[in-house]
Amino acid sequence: MDWNLVTGIIVALAAFIGVVFTSALWLSKQFSAVRNLVYDKTEQLKEFIIEKIEYHEKHDDQRFSQLNKDMQANNLAVSNDIWAIKLRNATIDGRVVGSAISNNIEKVNN
Repeated sequence: MDWNLVTGIIVALAAFIGVVFTSALWLSKQFSAVRNLVYDKTEQLKEFIIEKIEYHEKHDDQRFSQLNKDMQANNLAVSNDIWAIKLRNATIDGRVVGSAISNNIEKVNN
């Protein structure tokens, strides 16, 4: 066997393994950079959304507070009206769900 051929094959294999290894490292760094970018942008978006929600909640609270003060002068309150609407909707939903359950029970018993 010719030593030049063996040496050439060993060098070619070492070069191939080196290229694959360095390419894997480079690709790993690229994925890591992209992952970090996605995490950073997601965190910035989350903070932005939370900031906007808190801003709107604060202003809604101020508007409702002022509206309640204005309406309390006339013995009315928005929060009581909202509570009454929620209670009415829950009652209606309960009746619908309750009747559906009753119908199913009747079908099973018959």
